Amino acid sequence: MFLYLSLLLIAPISLVVFRNNEKKEKIALLVTCIAVFLLLALRSKDSGCDLNAYAYIYERLKDVSFFEVVKGFVFFGKSTLVDVEWGYTLFTWVFSRIGLGFQLLLVVQSAFCVFSIWHFIGEYSAKPSLSIVIIIAFGVIDYSYCILRQAMAFSVILFAVECLSKKRYIGFVALLMIAVLFHKSTALFIIVLPLSFVPINWYTSMVWIALSALILPLFPLLNRLFIERFMMKFGRSYLSQGFEFGELIIVILAIALFITFFYCKKKEDVTSFDKSVFWSFMICVPLEFTAMYMPIIGRLLTLCFMPFASVAITNSFIDERNEKDKLTCVLEILIYLAVFAYYAYCLYYDKRLLGIVPYRMFFME
Repeated sequence: MFLYLSLLLIAPISLVVFRNNEKKEKIALLVTCIAVFLLLALRSKDSGCDLNAYAYIYERLKDVSFFEVVKGFVFFGKSTLVDVEWGYTLFTWVFSRIGLGFQLLLVVQSAFCVFSIWHFIGEYSAKPSLSIVIIIAFGVIDYSYCILRQAMAFSVILFAVECLSKKRYIGFVALLMIAVLFHKSTALFIIVLPLSFVPINWYTSMVWIALSALILPLFPLLNRLFIERFMMKFGRSYLSQGFEFGELIIVILAIALFITFFYCKKKEDVTSFDKSVFWSFMICVPLEFTAMYMPIIGRLLTLCFMPFASVAITNSFIDERNEKDKLTCVLEILIYLAVFAYYAYCLYYDKRLLGIVPYRMFFME
């Protein structure tokens, strides 16, 4: 348990050790990312709920020809070969043909996932040392353990959002299509494209939250009319299991109000990147309301949209003018302590983490 919590301690310790170095933020980010990479790359396939299934897919593809892989191509759906998306099928097939074992695939997959996070935060966060702590606490690392396809898709999405913020719309759509080849759920990210043109203010934020809240009373009716029939195409695990209040909505709404408040204070300083990450995170609001009826939606929320809070939070209240302001420093500390407490709570009480505690390395199998 402490091993995971210690990931949140690396960044602040690095800031203290390298306090006289102008690049201390970059160093803190890099050291934390290296630790995360080692944690993921050296993990046992018995860690997490789905890794054994992915190891089985790896073994099945060893004797499959490239022609069979190409023949099984499906854009939005699962390959007929191994019942996972075609992009991940091809990715796994390549490593199965190299023949150095499933652990090599985990190493490469972990390297790509961590690199994408390192690049995204290092390039765009106003406070990388705080952003990396937030992104770890909000579940990216936990879900990267077992949902390899979605973790790969999210890593591609980070580059897609970068293209969107630079108004490279063709690049955004192209990368989104690649992400869908790894996990079809990321197709939902297309919503971010029109939302990136919507300004950040109290009116747009409150309207979004209010419309999202309508999911609660309307979901039972909509579920009977068409949602249940549509979700059956993805499997019975996607069906509604009745209503259960999710405490995570409190955290999400608190973050939404926080970043709305500070982005509104920035006004003319809000960039296209700010709008992209703001609305990428705000999709969490309707998703969490939906997850109260369909818990499996929580996977999509945690791994694909919640992580954008890591940059939205820091960039909303930190800039070059107030970076060393006392109030800003106090706020940074309070956010860090809140995030640390939240992650500690998750490690102790969140059922999804039972499969990765205690930590096991591959040679401990």
